[in-house]
Amino acid sequence: FGPVDNDLEIGVRWHKDDVKRLHTQRPYDMVDGALQQANADRETTLNSHNDATAIAVHIHDDIRFDRLSVLPGVRYERITTRTGTRADGPTDPQTHNIWLPGLGVNVQVFDTLGVFGGTHKGFSPIPPGSPEGTVAETAWNHELGVRFAQGDTSLEAVGFYSAYENMTGQCTLSGGCTDAQLDTQFNGGEAVVRGLETSGKQAVEVGGGWSVALDANYAWTDARFAADFLSKFPQFGSVESGDLLPYVPVHQGSGAVVFEHDLGQIVTRLSGRSGMRNAAGSEDEPEAQRIRAHHSLDMAAELRLHRNLTLYSNVTNLTNKQTVASWRPFGARPTHPRKWMVGLKARL
Repeated sequence: FGPVDNDLEIGVRWHKDDVKRLHTQRPYDMVDGALQQANADRETTLNSHNDATAIAVHIHDDIRFDRLSVLPGVRYERITTRTGTRADGPTDPQTHNIWLPGLGVNVQVFDTLGVFGGTHKGFSPIPPGSPEGTVAETAWNHELGVRFAQGDTSLEAVGFYSAYENMTGQCTLSGGCTDAQLDTQFNGGEAVVRGLETSGKQAVEVGGGWSVALDANYAWTDARFAADFLSKFPQFGSVESGDLLPYVPVHQGSGAVVFEHDLGQIVTRLSGRSGMRNAAGSEDEPEAQRIRAHHSLDMAAELRLHRNLTLYSNVTNLTNKQTVASWRPFGARPTHPRKWMVGLKARL
């Protein structure tokens, strides 16, 4: 339309899932460092047959005028789920409808500098077999950022704010849920997640066919519940407005130094995060409810033996630093130990 470029996209998607589960367990004892089967019968912990059918329709437009881009869109989903046992099959259909509007804007102030922002509604559907009264997880997500790129230099900073109308907890065995709770979803009420994400890259030629690239990113996140409630989901429990969400570190980031050559590369990366909670709660609760801060040093290298043959090696957690990564599902779980890997890549 004259000076305005317009790209309109319309899509329709139909999707169906069907899953049958039969979970059994048999207890074992640890005797003198060896597993021995206990004197107990095998028991069935889960016998289910669930299915889901969904249809999604979206309309998305990309409108560009000079240095301004506007991207409005909307998505509609209709999801029907059923639950039952393997013997009887899925029954009791439940249908959920959701509208998901969104708007993005980008202004290219200069060739090297852009400012962008957006507002979108997101959701997570209700899985089959969830308790009565469970509603879909929905949130309004807002972001505002700036991006700079010139040659081998790039910088980006984005602030975000997500207002959850209802945050949910999805029950899994690794999350500490009981067998009866598996695959169910629990309401968590209102919550607010806000923060800042930053990243930067810089590459420098150092001679002799070598270049050095520096790559760093950092995120600050403040995630809190905005309502009082009592939940059977073990990571929520008894919650008061202002309590911190579990397993969300306030600080996390990484930095890498990459030495690049025509014959290969060497990468060293240090990543880390601050402490986080094992269950929802306030900042002044006992240290026993926390998972301590952790950092890890990783390295990787490649040697190009031939245009179609590359030798590579990497090591994870080079210092073999050990700490508790989680207290779920059944007590302390350690971080990954030091791991070496050597391999050969061939293109045929």
